[in-house]
Amino acid sequence: MAIPPRIAGYSSVAVTLVILFLLGAYLGKISKRSILINGLQMVAAAVLMTILLILTGG
Repeated sequence: MAIPPRIAGYSSVAVTLVILFLLGAYLGKISKRSILINGLQMVAAAVLMTILLILTGG
């Protein structure tokens, strides 16, 4: 019983974004800044880098 590739792809993206958010939230906590804002900034940076990578053909 293998996971269908489409579901596996979406799941891996979702898990990656959650982990990046948690990392950003942790950095916000230890730097005494907004946990939510830092988490969202980390996710936004990852999404932007992914878009740039796709657009440049990388």
